[in-house]
Amino acid sequence: MPFLPVYRSVTNMQILSTILSHRISRLILLPTAVCGTLLVCLLASSSVQMLWFGMLLCLLLAIVADRIPTADKASVSLLETPFYLSHDHEVFQRYRSLSQSLLCVSQRLGVVYRELALQRLDEMTTEANALAQGRIDFTETETWRIAYEKLLRDPTVFIYRSVALVRHPQYWKDAPGLGSMLLNFQLIDEQIVNVERIVIIADELWPRGEDMPVEELRQWIHEQSVHGIWIRLARLSDLRTEPNLVRDFGIYGKLAVGTQEMSDDFQRTHRFRLKFDPTAVRQAELDWDKLEVYSIGYKTLLDRFELRE
Repeated sequence: MPFLPVYRSVTNMQILSTILSHRISRLILLPTAVCGTLLVCLLASSSVQMLWFGMLLCLLLAIVADRIPTADKASVSLLETPFYLSHDHEVFQRYRSLSQSLLCVSQRLGVVYRELALQRLDEMTTEANALAQGRIDFTETETWRIAYEKLLRDPTVFIYRSVALVRHPQYWKDAPGLGSMLLNFQLIDEQIVNVERIVIIADELWPRGEDMPVEELRQWIHEQSVHGIWIRLARLSDLRTEPNLVRDFGIYGKLAVGTQEMSDDFQRTHRFRLKFDPTAVRQAELDWDKLEVYSIGYKTLLDRFELRE
């Protein structure tokens, strides 16, 4: 069994990796391994040589594993940063480009330029910190639509849960909104994702005592239901004791949570915010569960309405 010593020595990799985590140990072990190899080749029997080379192989593998960056940002020094980033080619390219740009900025001496440049760099730093926390903001609807489709087509996303806060009958009736709705229908038809939506409706659009929301809004809701979107409705006034639930958000499987902020006229999107954070996803799921308690299925309302007619 010539490979048995190698197999046994592989079990020592974790111990060797722990030892190698200390730099002094690395400085001692490597020269010792080289000298030991020479002595074994000259003096030892073939079985001992095989065992030694197996342990040496584990030592080399442990060194390689130890070079893989696993430390968090607090333990990485400024000088070590490029070495850690070099393991990620795509991020390293951006790092190099940004570093070169900062060098160019530093070489310019104009007072006004420098003041404006530093202010813009502060804004970029704030955005970079948000990205590091898994948060991405979109202020342009078209750029958001690209991200929206990527999220819904992600192979890990099987269900998309959306909460629509409707204060105006023209909600999501602009071109980007209609495009997003058509994408929902397409993905449902292709059996790529299931879509569920809770619609929170302002009381003036769904007055007390009325079976259904106003006609214009009802048509929008009915079209979604016909295309396979699971719809529930809730009145805004029913959530007065749960103000934290009154917001526009979407849950993309376990991947991310998206929050939509509307303009002052409640017709156009002002900003989208994505959070790739398991804690945020879990909180959104809890909020969804609460909203289900305050809402009623559209098909249930439809059955009641048809019976009365």
